[in-house]
Amino acid sequence: MAVMQKNHIYLLNGQQILKTDTLEAAEDGFTAAFYDMEELEKLCLQGRYPQQLFNEGKNLRITKLEEYEESVLCALCVPIKSDILKSHAKFTILIRKDQMIFALYNREAEELLETFTPSRPAKGMTPERFLYEYLGSLLESDLAFLGELENQITRLEERTLNNMLDNFNRKIVKVRKELMYLHSFYAQLLDLAEGLEANEYDYFESGRYFDHLSKRVERLCQYAELLREYSVQIREIYQAQIDVRQNQTMKLLTVVSTIFLPLSLIAGWYGMNFVNMPELEWKYGYPAVAVISIAVALICIWYFKKKKMF
Repeated sequence: MAVMQKNHIYLLNGQQILKTDTLEAAEDGFTAAFYDMEELEKLCLQGRYPQQLFNEGKNLRITKLEEYEESVLCALCVPIKSDILKSHAKFTILIRKDQMIFALYNREAEELLETFTPSRPAKGMTPERFLYEYLGSLLESDLAFLGELENQITRLEERTLNNMLDNFNRKIVKVRKELMYLHSFYAQLLDLAEGLEANEYDYFESGRYFDHLSKRVERLCQYAELLREYSVQIREIYQAQIDVRQNQTMKLLTVVSTIFLPLSLIAGWYGMNFVNMPELEWKYGYPAVAVISIAVALICIWYFKKKKMF
Protein backbone atom coordinates (compact mmCIF):
# COMPACT_ATOMS: atom_id res chain seq x y z
CA MET A 1 0.00 0.00 0.00
CA ALA A 2 1.29 3.44 -0.89
CA VAL A 3 2.70 5.70 1.77
CA MET A 4 0.62 8.74 2.67
CA GLN A 5 1.90 12.03 1.22
CA LYS A 6 1.53 15.63 2.33
CA ASN A 7 -0.82 18.05 0.54
CA HIS A 8 -3.09 15.22 -0.56
CA ILE A 9 -6.60 14.09 0.38
CA TYR A 10 -7.38 10.39 0.71
CA LEU A 11 -10.67 8.57 0.57
CA LEU A 12 -10.71 5.50 2.80
CA ASN A 13 -13.55 3.21 1.82
CA GLY A 14 -13.42 -0.31 3.20
CA GLN A 15 -10.01 -1.70 2.28
CA GLN A 16 -9.39 0.91 -0.42
CA ILE A 17 -7.34 4.09 0.00
CA LEU A 18 -7.73 6.43 -2.95
CA LYS A 19 -6.53 9.96 -3.65
CA THR A 20 -9.34 12.45 -4.07
CA ASP A 21 -9.82 16.19 -4.56
CA THR A 22 -12.58 16.71 -2.01
CA LEU A 23 -13.09 16.16 1.69
CA GLU A 24 -16.60 14.90 1.09
CA ALA A 25 -16.60 11.22 2.05
CA ALA A 26 -18.31 8.42 0.21
CA GLU A 27 -21.39 6.82 1.70
CA ASP A 28 -19.46 4.08 3.53
CA GLY A 29 -16.08 5.80 3.94
CA PHE A 30 -14.25 8.81 5.32
CA THR A 31 -11.56 11.22 4.17
CA ALA A 32 -8.16 12.19 5.56
CA ALA A 33 -6.22 15.26 4.38
CA PHE A 34 -2.55 16.04 5.06
CA TYR A 35 -1.17 19.57 4.69
CA ASP A 36 2.15 21.25 5.40
CA MET A 37 2.28 24.79 6.79
CA GLU A 38 2.54 26.53 3.43
CA GLU A 39 -0.48 24.80 1.92
CA LEU A 40 -2.46 25.06 5.14
CA GLU A 41 -1.95 28.82 5.31
CA LYS A 42 -3.38 29.21 1.81
CA LEU A 43 -6.43 27.11 2.64
CA CYS A 44 -7.06 28.98 5.90
CA LEU A 45 -6.86 32.33 4.08
CA GLN A 46 -9.41 30.99 1.58
CA GLY A 47 -11.72 30.19 4.49
CA ARG A 48 -11.75 26.44 3.88
CA TYR A 49 -10.38 25.73 7.37
CA PRO A 50 -10.48 27.73 10.60
CA GLN A 51 -7.53 30.07 11.10
CA GLN A 52 -6.97 28.49 14.49
CA LEU A 53 -5.75 25.34 12.77
CA PHE A 54 -2.85 27.32 11.30
CA ASN A 55 -2.17 29.39 14.42
CA GLU A 56 -2.05 26.34 16.67
CA GLY A 57 1.31 25.31 15.24
CA LYS A 58 3.10 28.54 16.13
CA ASN A 59 3.25 27.86 19.86
CA LEU A 60 2.67 24.12 20.03
CA ARG A 61 4.68 22.70 22.96
CA ILE A 62 2.51 20.00 24.53
CA THR A 63 0.25 17.14 23.48
CA LYS A 64 -3.39 17.85 24.25
CA LEU A 65 -7.02 17.33 23.19
CA GLU A 66 -9.39 20.24 22.68
CA GLU A 67 -13.10 19.80 22.05
CA TYR A 68 -15.23 22.25 20.07
CA GLU A 69 -18.86 22.38 19.09
CA GLU A 70 -18.50 20.48 15.82
CA SER A 71 -14.97 19.13 15.95
CA VAL A 72 -12.16 17.78 18.10
CA LEU A 73 -8.58 19.02 17.81
CA CYS A 74 -5.66 16.75 18.73
CA ALA A 75 -2.44 18.72 19.13
CA LEU A 76 0.73 16.62 19.31
CA CYS A 77 4.33 17.48 20.11
CA VAL A 78 6.22 14.20 19.66
CA PRO A 79 9.87 13.91 20.80
CA ILE A 80 12.15 12.50 18.10
CA LYS A 81 14.25 9.64 19.46
CA SER A 82 17.46 10.73 17.73
CA ASP A 83 17.46 14.01 19.67
CA ILE A 84 14.72 14.03 22.29
CA LEU A 85 15.89 17.20 24.04
CA LYS A 86 15.84 19.41 20.94
CA SER A 87 13.82 17.80 18.15
CA HIS A 88 10.03 17.41 18.13
CA ALA A 89 7.45 16.58 15.48
CA LYS A 90 4.59 19.07 15.73
CA PHE A 91 1.22 18.49 14.11
CA THR A 92 -2.50 18.67 14.81
CA ILE A 93 -5.44 16.51 13.77
CA LEU A 94 -8.81 18.19 13.29
CA ILE A 95 -11.53 15.55 13.61
CA ARG A 96 -14.99 16.05 12.18
CA LYS A 97 -17.73 13.62 11.24
CA ASP A 98 -16.12 11.32 8.62
CA GLN A 99 -13.22 13.80 8.17
CA MET A 100 -9.68 14.17 9.51
CA ILE A 101 -7.39 17.08 8.64
CA PHE A 102 -3.72 16.62 9.53
CA ALA A 103 -1.71 19.85 9.81
CA LEU A 104 2.05 19.17 9.67
CA TYR A 105 3.93 22.08 11.23
CA ASN A 106 7.55 21.04 10.69
CA ARG A 107 9.80 18.71 8.73
CA GLU A 108 9.89 16.14 11.55
CA ALA A 109 6.10 15.75 11.34
CA GLU A 110 6.33 15.27 7.58
CA GLU A 111 8.95 12.54 8.06
CA LEU A 112 6.65 10.71 10.48
CA LEU A 113 3.91 10.79 7.83
CA GLU A 114 6.29 9.39 5.23
CA THR A 115 6.94 6.32 7.39
CA PHE A 116 3.26 5.63 8.09
CA THR A 117 1.49 2.92 6.11
CA PRO A 118 -2.05 1.98 7.19
CA SER A 119 -3.04 -1.67 7.34
CA ARG A 120 -5.82 -3.50 5.52
CA PRO A 121 -8.16 -4.70 8.27
CA ALA A 122 -10.49 -7.51 7.23
CA LYS A 123 -13.58 -5.55 8.26
CA GLY A 124 -12.46 -2.43 6.47
CA MET A 125 -10.77 0.75 7.66
CA THR A 126 -12.74 2.94 10.06
CA PRO A 127 -11.89 6.45 11.32
CA GLU A 128 -11.18 5.04 14.75
CA ARG A 129 -8.88 2.32 13.39
CA PHE A 130 -7.06 4.79 11.11
CA LEU A 131 -6.39 7.27 13.92
CA TYR A 132 -5.39 4.43 16.25
CA GLU A 133 -2.83 3.16 13.75
CA TYR A 134 -1.45 6.63 13.10
CA LEU A 135 -1.02 7.44 16.80
CA GLY A 136 0.31 3.93 17.41
CA SER A 137 2.97 4.44 14.74
CA LEU A 138 4.39 7.28 16.84
CA LEU A 139 5.21 4.70 19.55
CA GLU A 140 6.55 1.98 17.29
CA SER A 141 10.17 2.17 18.48
CA ASP A 142 9.58 3.53 21.99
CA LEU A 143 9.84 0.23 23.84
CA ALA A 144 13.19 -0.55 22.20
CA PHE A 145 14.38 3.00 22.89
CA LEU A 146 13.47 2.75 26.57
CA GLY A 147 15.29 -0.59 26.66
CA GLU A 148 18.41 1.12 25.31
CA LEU A 149 18.12 3.81 27.98
CA GLU A 150 17.88 1.06 30.57
CA ASN A 151 21.07 -0.49 29.17
CA GLN A 152 22.81 2.88 29.41
CA ILE A 153 21.80 3.23 33.06
CA THR A 154 22.95 -0.34 33.77
CA ARG A 155 26.36 0.38 32.20
CA LEU A 156 26.65 3.54 34.29
CA GLU A 157 25.84 1.48 37.38
CA GLU A 158 28.57 -1.04 36.57
CA ARG A 159 31.11 1.73 35.93
CA THR A 160 30.15 3.41 39.19
CA LEU A 161 30.55 0.21 41.20
CA ASN A 162 33.97 -0.26 39.56
CA ASN A 163 34.89 3.25 40.69
CA MET A 164 35.02 4.56 37.11
CA LEU A 165 33.35 7.91 37.74
CA ASP A 166 34.55 9.99 34.78
CA ASN A 167 31.81 12.12 33.14
CA PHE A 168 29.15 10.39 35.25
CA ASN A 169 27.12 13.54 35.97
CA ARG A 170 27.01 14.59 32.31
CA LYS A 171 25.83 11.16 31.19
CA ILE A 172 23.24 10.54 33.90
CA VAL A 173 21.78 14.04 33.59
CA LYS A 174 21.27 13.52 29.84
CA VAL A 175 19.51 10.18 30.44
CA ARG A 176 17.31 11.64 33.18
CA LYS A 177 16.29 14.58 30.98
CA GLU A 178 15.36 12.23 28.14
CA LEU A 179 13.29 10.11 30.50
CA MET A 180 11.61 13.23 31.90
CA TYR A 181 10.65 14.41 28.40
CA LEU A 182 9.35 10.96 27.44
CA HIS A 183 7.40 10.52 30.68
CA SER A 184 5.79 13.93 30.19
CA PHE A 185 4.88 13.08 26.58
CA TYR A 186 3.38 9.71 27.56
CA ALA A 187 1.30 11.31 30.33
CA GLN A 188 -0.06 13.89 27.88
CA LEU A 189 -0.70 11.29 25.18
CA LEU A 190 -2.51 9.13 27.74
CA ASP A 191 -4.87 12.01 28.52
CA LEU A 192 -5.47 12.50 24.79
CA ALA A 193 -6.20 8.79 24.22
CA GLU A 194 -8.61 8.69 27.16
CA GLY A 195 -10.38 11.76 25.76
CA LEU A 196 -10.78 10.06 22.38
CA GLU A 197 -11.97 6.92 24.10
CA ALA A 198 -14.76 8.88 25.78
CA ASN A 199 -16.11 9.69 22.26
CA GLU A 200 -18.58 12.26 23.55
CA TYR A 201 -19.50 13.56 20.08
CA ASP A 202 -19.90 10.12 18.45
CA TYR A 203 -17.18 10.69 15.85
CA PHE A 204 -16.23 7.02 16.21
CA GLU A 205 -18.26 3.82 16.31
CA SER A 206 -16.63 2.75 19.59
CA GLY A 207 -13.64 3.52 21.77
CA ARG A 208 -12.08 0.05 21.99
CA TYR A 209 -9.07 0.92 19.83
CA PHE A 210 -8.33 3.96 21.95
CA ASP A 211 -8.66 1.77 25.03
CA HIS A 212 -5.86 -0.39 23.59
CA LEU A 213 -3.85 2.74 22.87
CA SER A 214 -4.37 4.05 26.41
CA LYS A 215 -3.13 0.80 27.93
CA ARG A 216 -0.09 0.79 25.65
CA VAL A 217 0.81 4.37 26.51
CA GLU A 218 0.24 3.70 30.21
CA ARG A 219 2.73 0.81 30.11
CA LEU A 220 5.32 3.04 28.42
CA CYS A 221 4.67 5.75 30.99
CA GLN A 222 5.18 3.29 33.84
CA TYR A 223 8.36 1.96 32.22
CA ALA A 224 9.74 5.50 31.88
CA GLU A 225 8.86 6.25 35.52
CA LEU A 226 10.60 3.04 36.61
CA LEU A 227 13.74 4.05 34.72
CA ARG A 228 13.63 7.51 36.29
CA GLU A 229 13.62 5.93 39.74
CA TYR A 230 16.44 3.62 38.65
CA SER A 231 18.51 6.62 37.55
CA VAL A 232 17.95 8.27 40.94
CA GLN A 233 19.26 5.12 42.65
CA ILE A 234 22.35 5.14 40.41
CA ARG A 235 22.90 8.79 41.32
CA GLU A 236 22.81 7.81 45.00
CA ILE A 237 25.35 5.03 44.36
CA TYR A 238 27.58 7.56 42.62
CA GLN A 239 27.32 9.94 45.57
CA ALA A 240 28.17 7.08 47.93
CA GLN A 241 31.28 6.31 45.87
CA ILE A 242 32.30 9.97 46.01
CA ASP A 243 31.84 9.93 49.79
CA VAL A 244 34.01 6.81 50.04
CA ARG A 245 36.72 8.53 48.01
CA GLN A 246 36.57 11.59 50.23
CA ASN A 247 36.69 9.45 53.36
CA GLN A 248 39.75 7.62 52.04
CA THR A 249 41.44 10.92 51.31
CA MET A 250 40.61 12.28 54.75
CA LYS A 251 41.86 9.05 56.34
CA LEU A 252 45.17 9.33 54.49
CA LEU A 253 45.59 12.97 55.52
CA THR A 254 44.82 12.01 59.12
CA VAL A 255 47.44 9.25 59.09
CA VAL A 256 50.09 11.53 57.60
CA SER A 257 49.28 14.27 60.12
CA THR A 258 49.45 11.79 63.00
CA ILE A 259 52.85 10.49 61.84
CA PHE A 260 54.33 13.98 61.59
CA LEU A 261 52.79 15.26 64.82
CA PRO A 262 55.43 13.70 67.16
CA LEU A 263 58.16 14.66 64.68
CA SER A 264 56.93 18.25 64.82
CA LEU A 265 57.07 18.07 68.62
CA ILE A 266 60.69 16.85 68.54
CA ALA A 267 61.65 19.52 66.01
CA GLY A 268 59.96 22.23 68.06
CA TRP A 269 61.46 20.97 71.30
CA TYR A 270 65.03 20.98 70.12
CA GLY A 271 64.56 24.06 68.03
CA MET A 272 64.33 26.22 71.20
CA ASN A 273 68.15 26.18 71.58
CA PHE A 274 68.21 26.84 75.31
CA VAL A 275 71.71 27.14 76.84
CA ASN A 276 71.15 24.35 79.39
CA MET A 277 70.08 21.72 76.83
CA PRO A 278 72.91 19.14 77.06
CA GLU A 279 71.91 17.42 73.80
CA LEU A 280 72.98 20.50 71.85
CA GLU A 281 76.63 19.99 72.79
CA TRP A 282 76.52 16.18 72.78
CA LYS A 283 78.62 14.58 70.06
CA TYR A 284 75.87 12.16 69.09
CA GLY A 285 72.95 14.58 69.64
CA TYR A 286 72.00 15.00 65.99
CA PRO A 287 72.22 11.26 65.10
CA ALA A 288 70.24 10.42 68.23
CA VAL A 289 67.42 12.80 67.31
CA ALA A 290 67.41 11.47 63.74
CA VAL A 291 67.20 7.86 64.95
CA ILE A 292 64.40 8.74 67.40
CA SER A 293 62.45 10.54 64.66
CA ILE A 294 62.78 7.62 62.25
CA ALA A 295 61.80 5.17 64.99
CA VAL A 296 58.72 7.21 65.89
CA ALA A 297 57.69 7.39 62.21
CA LEU A 298 58.16 3.63 61.73
CA ILE A 299 56.22 2.82 64.88
CA CYS A 300 53.31 5.03 63.71
CA ILE A 301 53.32 3.44 60.25
CA TRP A 302 53.40 -0.08 61.76
CA TYR A 303 50.50 0.79 64.07
CA PHE A 304 48.33 2.25 61.33
CA LYS A 305 49.03 -0.70 59.02
CA LYS A 306 48.09 -3.08 61.83
CA LYS A 307 44.79 -1.20 62.20
CA LYS A 308 44.38 -1.34 58.37
CA MET A 309 44.02 2.42 58.13
CA PHE A 310 45.88 2.48 54.81
